[in-house]
Amino acid sequence: KVAFELIESAWHQYLVLRFRGQQLDDPSMLRVARMFGELDKAPTHAGKEVEDPFPEITVMSNIKVDGKPIGNLGSYAAVWHTDMSYNEMTPIGSLLYSIEVPPAGGDTGFSNMYEAYATLPVELKRSIATRQCKHDSSRNSAGELRKNYNEVTDPREAPGAVHPLVRTHPVTRRNALFLGRRHNAYILGLPLDESEELL
Repeated sequence: KVAFELIESAWHQYLVLRFRGQQLDDPSMLRVARMFGELDKAPTHAGKEVEDPFPEITVMSNIKVDGKPIGNLGSYAAVWHTDMSYNEMTPIGSLLYSIEVPPAGGDTGFSNMYEAYATLPVELKRSIATRQCKHDSSRNSAGELRKNYNEVTDPREAPGAVHPLVRTHPVTRRNALFLGRRHNAYILGLPLDESEELL
């Protein structure tokens, strides 16, 4: 328990932690993840049917076995996003576990949304203080249309949860921008062109 408290404290301070040389099978990874709280099921993907006894884990891989991908997102490049922000209850974080990575490319980037908020002009902070944004659930982080979803032509009609543009972390009490992903996002109460301009 003490070790976990140290990890959680470091996570709140540094935002991204990396642990090299871990050897975790799926059940072990889930045990670690459950220390942070209840787990979500992996997101709905764009029609790839992958049988997996661990529904909380998303496999991202460009490897195919017998002509079928072993993962959900293949080798697509994901656009900047917040994991599963289109849900009413959003995850507190994500655990990534790399098994095999290419010698070049395939990098995962992280953006400090505390810093993004802190460096906004005062007038802009004031104008977004009470604004809410709809987070489109029709597409995945690679931009593919999810299975059983229809194409969205007007972001105001996109399915998905609505969240404040500025959120306060329950532990650190720091404000952060909460933008989710850009595609089909919509700021409630604004004409579409103003929403697009503000985003």
